[in-house]
Amino acid sequence: MTSRNITYTLEELLMIDPETLSLIISGQVPALVTSSGGVEMTKEASDTMFSLINTS
Repeated sequence: MTSRNITYTLEELLMIDPETLSLIISGQVPALVTSSGGVEMTKEASDTMFSLINTS
């Protein structure tokens, strides 16, 4: 079973929680910034991101 990637815009990530960018920059949440300015991550990475945000 393959993982499905999720793409967020920078604006969406900032609206979710400004800390999302810190988590990505620090490497705690693996993500790829696309040439169109989107931020792509696996479903598992997205789940990790929300888990870290909800516990802080």
